[in-house]
Amino acid sequence: MIFRSFEKAYEGVTAKQIWQVWQDVSQWHTWDPDIEAAKLNGPFAAGSHIMLKPEGAPEVELTLVEVEPHRTYVDECRFFGATLRGSHFIKEQDGSVCLEIQIALTGPLAFIWYLIVGRGIVKTLPEQTDNLVALARKRG
Repeated sequence: MIFRSFEKAYEGVTAKQIWQVWQDVSQWHTWDPDIEAAKLNGPFAAGSHIMLKPEGAPEVELTLVEVEPHRTYVDECRFFGATLRGSHFIKEQDGSVCLEIQIALTGPLAFIWYLIVGRGIVKTLPEQTDNLVALARKRG
């Protein structure tokens, strides 16, 4: 298994504001530079699927495997020989919001998929997260 995480605290934003941006899947491309387009098929709830078009890559399907509004969501994408799991957490603490994103790749070909996909995702996590928070603040 390959595991990477990013965590950062922000002031001037709430869990509700972050959640509104996260569940607006069709707008993910506005704050995540790795995404060309995304479409949610169903509600933002466990069992629903997201069709995601990464920048410069073929479309992939994510499955929402866990959703707790205003707290966390977990998605999975299956590749040949590996599964990519993205866990997203919101923790409110002392007037600030801490966001944590965990990326885990499992399976016999996890290392190959880390080189192809995972490394790029991990590299842009700080930018993605800052952009997400800026948009959440702007939307109010």
